[in-house]
Amino acid sequence: MAVNHIVYFKFKQTAKQHEIKKHMDMFAALGASIPGVISYSAGETFAVSYEDTADYDVMHCLSCDSKQQLENYFFHPDHQVFIEQNKSIWQDVLVVNAKV
Repeated sequence: MAVNHIVYFKFKQTAKQHEIKKHMDMFAALGASIPGVISYSAGETFAVSYEDTADYDVMHCLSCDSKQQLENYFFHPDHQVFIEQNKSIWQDVLVVNAKV
């Protein structure tokens, strides 16, 4: 059974557009560089008229073959580099992992 790794990011108000683009590009590249990742998608969040839920700026969703592959993903050196090179622009991060 596949597992989804969904991550929401709220950027600091001081984050520059080129820094956000770097964040988006680097996260997207993780899907191609880390074994066990079977799909990836991302996008900007938004509010709708019936609820104000755009507390975060972007959402990334990747699927892995298994919970173990998700564990491997987290500790993979490329993921750790992504964190180190981008965490300075994050105000808040919310992670949700789910079996699908």
